[in-house]
Amino acid sequence: MYKIKEIANIIGVETVEIHKKLLNLAQELKGHRFEDNGFTVVDEKGLSIIERSFITTTEEKREEQNSFESEDTTKKIIEEKEKNEDLEENSLAIKTEINKIKKYINVLDEKINETKIEFEKETETLANSTKKLKAIQKEFYKKVIKR
Repeated sequence: MYKIKEIANIIGVETVEIHKKLLNLAQELKGHRFEDNGFTVVDEKGLSIIERSFITTTEEKREEQNSFESEDTTKKIIEEKEKNEDLEENSLAIKTEINKIKKYINVLDEKINETKIEFEKETETLANSTKKLKAIQKEFYKKVIKR
């Protein structure tokens, strides 16, 4: 036979917890719970019932904790997925803007090339005009010197 204090020591809980179990498990402990000289005692089977209830309670708490952790993990996964979707949308918007800028740069490159070609033509025309002017100047000086 085990007194409440002995049961508490065996299981590793406070005596108040054993008193709560005795109340909660009253039906299951019928025939296994007795009074001995003013002390409540239980037999071997009663001790086993009480121990099992603590194990079950611990497992239920563990499962509950795992459930909360699982819910937290699921929430975190969903949040990360939403963040990733937002990043993908932003990335797509940035890529679209980059493509617009590339097209604009291509247009500017074409304008630069056209301007360069025009500049080269004008430079050639100027060079030809300069040659003609020098030739005219040469002829002019020849005529002026001969007089």
